[in-house]
Amino acid sequence: TTAGTPGGGVVGSGTTDASGKFSFHLDSTPTGPVAIVISGGSYKSETSGKTVTGTSEMCAMVVDLSMGRTGLSITPLSDMVCKRATTLAGLGTKLGKAIGDADTFISGKFGLKAPPEGVEPIFTSTELKSSSDSGKLALILATLDALRDSGTLGSTGDDIYGALSKDYSDGLADGKDGGIGIPLGTGTLLPSTALTTDFAGALTKVPGSAFGDTALTASDMVNYGSGVTT
Repeated sequence: TTAGTPGGGVVGSGTTDASGKFSFHLDSTPTGPVAIVISGGSYKSETSGKTVTGTSEMCAMVVDLSMGRTGLSITPLSDMVCKRATTLAGLGTKLGKAIGDADTFISGKFGLKAPPEGVEPIFTSTELKSSSDSGKLALILATLDALRDSGTLGSTGDDIYGALSKDYSDGLADGKDGGIGIPLGTGTLLPSTALTTDFAGALTKVPGSAFGDTALTASDMVNYGSGVTT
């Protein structure tokens, strides 16, 4: 870090396994906040079961990694935290505080009690119905997945997640980053409604099968999703 802003060298690297789990050893001991960034690979869509190729980097930030860390979850929401924290740090907030402020901001927007990077998404109807953070995060990810597959935003690629993170980087869900439109594919800009009405609409496209319960209906998804559309 330099003056509290992101920067510096690589302190370790690794590769995820087939289920997305990862671990790595630190090559050097970091003295400040660390960003863990994933790129490439592929994964299975929560809503359609199709294979999706990763085209957008995703990040999770940790204030202190000097003693190691377990249970870190890298998702589109943790990436939103990264982008928001980076913006705050660029405005003069020390990076450690910027991460905490960004955690509070993104968690609040999606109804989570804990920072997104500390929550493991669990795709079961039991977790969904309990309104736990794990169930909520799973529903959020499934909704973002459905939003991507729907083509509503003008693209069905994985780059949608990077664009959504940029949307929240300035603290506003308006399809812009600091007043500038966010590119989404060739000649396409992220709609101003992406993180509001488009996200809410995608809830009805999440199948109950994503949570192992084919009896769950579109209305159920809206009801269970009421806490993540704040």
